Amino acid sequence: MTKSILIFSAGLAAIALVQCSPKADAPAASAAPAAVGYSYDIALSFTPEAIEKIKARGSQMEISALYYGNARPSTVQLADPKDGTIHLNTDTLQVEAKDQTVHMTGAGAQTENLQHITGQKPLVLINIYSTKAGKKDGLIGCGVFQDYVESAQAKPVAIHCDLK
Repeated sequence: MTKSILIFSAGLAAIALVQCSPKADAPAASAAPAAVGYSYDIALSFTPEAIEKIKARGSQMEISALYYGNARPSTVQLADPKDGTIHLNTDTLQVEAKDQTVHMTGAGAQTENLQHITGQKPLVLINIYSTKAGKKDGLIGCGVFQDYVESAQAKPVAIHCDLK
């Protein structure tokens, strides 16, 4: 009986050591930093008049989030000549005209270009507008948010919409 306990204990110790050992065909560690999450929330609010006008017209609301960064001195040649920034892509989302908190995933931000922007910290420009049949119809005006993504992540971004 003690011999079988001793063999069992030795087997457990061997299994534990094998579990701690690196696998022979494990990939080498990557030098690239792990992808960072860019999700945040938008606290969207409307006046009752704005909601009524949008519903009467059959329009929807579209959120457009442009991710970008300021070019580093060594990457200025990659910047958009119109605004001097490096664009990282845009997320768009259709939502109903009502007071709500909208979760933006930030999945559209192209992280492979982070190396070209100052501090590798992207900014986001959030615009919200009414659309009908996929075209801006300009029925209402909404606030705008423009700041670092990490600022948007700190607390829900409050954007209010009203009649123009």
